[in-house]
Amino acid sequence: MSLYFDYKVQNPDLAAINLGVDWHHQHSLLAVSSYSENKGGFVSIYDELGEALPDISWPSHPMAQVTSLAWHPLRKALVIGWENGELRVWGGGDPEFVTVQSPHQAPVTVLQWSHAGGRLVSADAAGALLGWKMDSRGQLLSVFHVEMREPLGHVTFRRPAPGVDITGLAKAAVAGDEHALDLLSSWRPRTAGARTSIQGAQPESLCFYIGSFSGKIFHCNEEGICMEVLSTDGSQLRRVLHHEHLPQLAVLTDVPSLGHFSCEPSGQLSEIVKVKLVGRPQDACAEWAGPGLVAVAAGDATVRLWDLASGESCILSADATGTVTSLAYCPQKVLLCAGTSLGQVLMWRRTTADAGSGGATGSSGADSDNWILLRGCQLHGSIKQLSWGGTLLAANTITTVFILREQRLCAAYTDTVSTVQISPNVLQVQTLPPAPMHYMELKVDLQVSGVAVSSQHIAAWSARTLAVYQLLPPSEGATSVTAANMAAKSVATFACEVDTCVLYEENLVVLSVGAKLDIRTLHGTIKQTLSLGAAEGQPIVMSLCGSFLTVASSLGIVRLWNLSHREAKQHGRSRNLDDELPDFGEVMLACSNCTGTRVSITVARSNFQPDPRLYVWDMEADTLSCYDTDLGRMDSLGSNEEPNSLPVMSGDSGICAEIRGRLVVVHCWDCEEPRLLVCQAKRIPRSKEATLGRASSATVSVTSAHENSAPSIPKEDVLVTFFSTDESALVLHDVISLKSEFSILLGVRCPHYILLRSSDCTQEQQPVDTLLMRDFEGLSDCDRTTRDAILTFSYQLSAGNMDEAFRAIRAIRSEAVWSSLARMCVKTRRLDVAWVCLGHMQHGRAAFILRQAANEPELEARVGILALQLGLRDEAMQLFRQCGRHDLEARALRSLGQWEEALKVTEQHDRIHLRNMRHRYALNLEARGDRRAALQALERADTHRSHAPRLLTDNPRALEAYVLRDRDPQLLRWWAQYLESMGQLDEALSLYREANDFYCLVRVLCFRGDLDGAAEVAQSSGDPAACYHLARQLESQGQSTEAVGFYSRAHAYSNAIRICKEQGLDDQLWNLSLLAGPRDQLDVARYFEKSFPDRAVRLYHRAGMIHQAVNLAFRTQQYNALQYIAIDLDAKSDPELVQKCAQFFFENKQYEKAVDLLAVTKQHVEALELCLEHNVPVTEELAEKLTLAKGETDEATRVHVLEKVAECAIVQANYHLAAKKFLQAGSTVKAMKALLKSGDTERIIYFATTSRQRDIYVMAANYLQSLDWQSDPEILKNIVAFYTKGHAYDLLANFYVACAQVEVDEYRNYEKALGALGEASRCLARVTNPKDPSQHARAVETVTQRAALVKRFIDVLRLFARGEKETAETQCTSLIHQIEEGPSPEGPLRRGDVLAAVVEDRAARQDWNGARNILDQIRQLTGDPPARYVSISTLEAIANGLGLPSPSTQPVHEIGDEEVEEEEGLGTGARPGTSYASSYGYPL
Repeated sequence: MSLYFDYKVQNPDLAAINLGVDWHHQHSLLAVSSYSENKGGFVSIYDELGEALPDISWPSHPMAQVTSLAWHPLRKALVIGWENGELRVWGGGDPEFVTVQSPHQAPVTVLQWSHAGGRLVSADAAGALLGWKMDSRGQLLSVFHVEMREPLGHVTFRRPAPGVDITGLAKAAVAGDEHALDLLSSWRPRTAGARTSIQGAQPESLCFYIGSFSGKIFHCNEEGICMEVLSTDGSQLRRVLHHEHLPQLAVLTDVPSLGHFSCEPSGQLSEIVKVKLVGRPQDACAEWAGPGLVAVAAGDATVRLWDLASGESCILSADATGTVTSLAYCPQKVLLCAGTSLGQVLMWRRTTADAGSGGATGSSGADSDNWILLRGCQLHGSIKQLSWGGTLLAANTITTVFILREQRLCAAYTDTVSTVQISPNVLQVQTLPPAPMHYMELKVDLQVSGVAVSSQHIAAWSARTLAVYQLLPPSEGATSVTAANMAAKSVATFACEVDTCVLYEENLVVLSVGAKLDIRTLHGTIKQTLSLGAAEGQPIVMSLCGSFLTVASSLGIVRLWNLSHREAKQHGRSRNLDDELPDFGEVMLACSNCTGTRVSITVARSNFQPDPRLYVWDMEADTLSCYDTDLGRMDSLGSNEEPNSLPVMSGDSGICAEIRGRLVVVHCWDCEEPRLLVCQAKRIPRSKEATLGRASSATVSVTSAHENSAPSIPKEDVLVTFFSTDESALVLHDVISLKSEFSILLGVRCPHYILLRSSDCTQEQQPVDTLLMRDFEGLSDCDRTTRDAILTFSYQLSAGNMDEAFRAIRAIRSEAVWSSLARMCVKTRRLDVAWVCLGHMQHGRAAFILRQAANEPELEARVGILALQLGLRDEAMQLFRQCGRHDLEARALRSLGQWEEALKVTEQHDRIHLRNMRHRYALNLEARGDRRAALQALERADTHRSHAPRLLTDNPRALEAYVLRDRDPQLLRWWAQYLESMGQLDEALSLYREANDFYCLVRVLCFRGDLDGAAEVAQSSGDPAACYHLARQLESQGQSTEAVGFYSRAHAYSNAIRICKEQGLDDQLWNLSLLAGPRDQLDVARYFEKSFPDRAVRLYHRAGMIHQAVNLAFRTQQYNALQYIAIDLDAKSDPELVQKCAQFFFENKQYEKAVDLLAVTKQHVEALELCLEHNVPVTEELAEKLTLAKGETDEATRVHVLEKVAECAIVQANYHLAAKKFLQAGSTVKAMKALLKSGDTERIIYFATTSRQRDIYVMAANYLQSLDWQSDPEILKNIVAFYTKGHAYDLLANFYVACAQVEVDEYRNYEKALGALGEASRCLARVTNPKDPSQHARAVETVTQRAALVKRFIDVLRLFARGEKETAETQCTSLIHQIEEGPSPEGPLRRGDVLAAVVEDRAARQDWNGARNILDQIRQLTGDPPARYVSISTLEAIANGLGLPSPSTQPVHEIGDEEVEEEEGLGTGARPGTSYASSYGYPL
């Protein structure tokens, strides 16, 4: 709750009239243009208090008026336009205004800066348009000059694309979220330093729209090129507004009409919509009221809002006198102001969550429900202009300029006396219980910014003055300022700059603005100065409880003084919170209890975001504990985690759950009970990092619920009561939801909370009221002894000390006290204590019902039932809802007679009982005599068919009308039976037919002897009851055949079979037996045994008598029937019977059926022997039947059977099935062997990979070597991997040797061959325990020799490459001799490859004859054609050099086409691709 205080601007010329006002956007500077007959036109600049800036020479002109003002958006620079065309500039620090040379010769009608100050536009009444820019020295430089040749009057710059709000980010970083601060309380950081404004380098548009008085709008770019974009056909322009974010324009004309246009990039305007307004054109004005929201006043007492995005509109109205003459909007406060012709300032605050987003969240601003009318103010004179400067509002009434500053109303409470500010200089004083109720209005001679109160005095102060008043009893108020039935007189008024003040007896404790803490007399004399050390900081927070003064400093020092002595003395030692609390920023509020033994503290973090923990300092034990209201539990001081990241106890419930997710706003101790601590907590708005408020028990700044409400933040306040225990811990005692009519907690005096009402309270209500604690319901006037006993009981009960709790109330005999204690048990959910209370209350019915409720599984349900018996309806409903027992909630509402609410709860949450609830509601209406409503309720409950006849039985005509109206079949049947009982058979038949009651219809027809008609009805309807009744009638008359037919249609097969047996109707009997049940089929089977044995076998089988069916089939040789019977045999069947059937199939050579039957009956061994003997295919299905489950028999038998199944599968070449069964038997090696026989490479690799057994790895690698591993790199990798995992390094070495040989034979790549031999050598080195050491040594030696031979050949090739041909040829000759002397001339190094190297070298030197000789040696030594070793290109070059035909034309026995094609391109220097060895990657 707040008011706006007005300050008059101190105009140096009191006779002057004020022409215009303009605030600076960044600094609290107000420029006012005035005119007087003595001075002419002049300009003054004032600060936020309305005082003129000193040492400045104000510009004036004796003959000309000031026509326009414009502040630079960022710099302290003011530009003034005069009536004679002059322009003057003030640079902020200069004492003089500088005249700017400009071509203006007519009155300057337009001065407008761009949004970032990069461009200034000036225009005059003659049509001259100029663009300016300001340099670093503050001088204006002309950019362009355009003559428009018609008077110009309105300009608006285009907006760039929206960017990041650097100012807002800096503001939030320094001091937290301002919106959340306003929402929660009035606390602001005291140690954060000055709120500096940060302006980032944001882009701006230098293009603008300018309008003429003739109604034309021009678009001008940054170079001054203008074009006409709109003409209003002669209507004068009243306002041109550009959208804050979108390229859109709003234009107000004097018709009056408001147009909405879209702006093209070129500047052209396209009309979107135009609306016509009703009002006086000369008074029309418009202003933005948010992004895309236009506020328009058209000369009446209302303000119209138009949302450009949605097209919606609304009207804001108030009890205004006069017409609206001006509008102003403050985006920081989301506040729209309107000034009227009679001096009223009207204010509306927008409350929607998207107030700053232009409706982006989906809520339209053009909705009157989203705007709340605030308390405005009244000024003297007609308001010509309103202008916002930050959070200050300037109002120009022509004769006076007022500065309106928002002032929050103050309230205080101490010792049964409260005072509340109700206007800038009026206080409402009242006394509260236990004192008699009195009140008065006290008018003071200052604008109050704070108040303090004691039992006998009131102190009120403004910025520089403090006034003290004495409260007088009503009898002494004859000569004092009187009001109502209290009185007060002035004691003293003296100068003092007060920040906070408290009253104690005859002393004032004043915390001044300069952080000085003085104890003064009531007349202002300083008695004592309380000082903190230089290292302790300055005092910023002060509170008083009893005689103990609590002070907190800016550095986190908390100290107490005892004021009960002649001089204030320090109480105990001080506490440094900065050293103990992690992430400490600042103390927000510190309060002590009445004995000075406990101090409650709330703090802000280092980023000045409030800490949700409530700290309590036990001064006697010198310990600090804390309760986290966000988590709803005690917390450790060392935790510096965010509230959402800490674990929340899952076991607690009830009142602990109600406090979670909240922040403590105000906390104070009871005036007399030192253990009782009460807090007001608000819900944390999770969408924003909301912040706490600071308040004092002596002085509280009150925030209006309407002014600071926002839908995104739930407005839910609770009062939380704690007990401080001897163990220095806080025990949560009670949580009470605070009604919306209360705004803030002022104090506590048991048994009452002292609360301040919100601003929307009625005039009959006092602004301060009391709220009774729930523990004292019905005991508001109890004596001191009872109050202390109840408090002790509550304390011990909360602490869990049951013996002490009962001891505290043992002597109480008052039933009202026990009733209050019982209600307390509902809150604490202590049913054991409730039993005792009910016993003392002698409340037998409640005890009986509570004993019955003991079977309810939920504690909340049992407590809710107790609450109902104690009359706590709301608490009971809340408990039922908490535990999800909506059935009990509905039953409770029903028992209370609240049927509508009970039905609503049942429909929403307990639909399983909805029909019952509706029926009970109908019975209730019937008991109340409302038959019409009862019938409707019965219909909704769907029970009207059985209860409507009973309800209307005393009125047959009404009953008949009701039945015939609804035509419900069940009601028609009931009415037909009634008519039948009355003998009206024709009417009854008609109703039976309409109700489709065929049984009754047939019954009546048979009664009348119309069997044909009855047969027709039964035949057409097929109703079983009708057919059965007719069949009995036909049987009684000897019509057996017809009776059998109707018995069959009625599914009464026993009766039909009985008649067939009696009449010898065997064919019908067989057909009926197939449709009948097992019992009838067994009866017919016995009947057919001698006459029709095949039918008897089938019937025995269908009836489930398989043993009798088989015996009868063997006895009568019905072998075909055995095949059908065998299908139903299983393991539970008689073994002898199964063996008999199996033997039958075996003898008839139906081996598959025999095996299947043996398998089903778990005779696995016999089945397997039969499979092997007669080669019965073992399928997957049969194998599963032959597989024993684990635990079904001993493991050895199970494994033996599985292996037998696998062996059978191998014999039948079903290797996959064999592998599966071997694997189930645990024989992985046998399973692998089966897979190897299948040749399924993919499964073999998968099985080896998953088995992880060495033998399996080796078997898989050996198998993969038999495949085409040269052309498949994956197989090559798996071979190496499997040999490695199987530790078969000798086999891996052999594989590498084979790889080397393939590299030589296939690709002639000796370097890779050398790499493969090296890998083989390393593998042999890893063999630690060879089976045959001598053979292993020979293998190592062989591999080493081969590697040395290959390396030597590689060295020879390098000699050829370096040109050392003689040495190379000598080495080649030596290599050939070494190869011939070796064990194999065609080993890893082939003689043909050695000679081919010589051929290649000689061909390269064009020694064709020498090359030919070497080719002849190749033929002689190897016996192979040279094309096997020498490339075709080399052979063709030699042939061409010798003049011989090309090798491709030689005979096949020398160079075959196939061989040439095979060897082409595979010389020592040609590789057609990457060899297989590179896929594995051994060293090259």
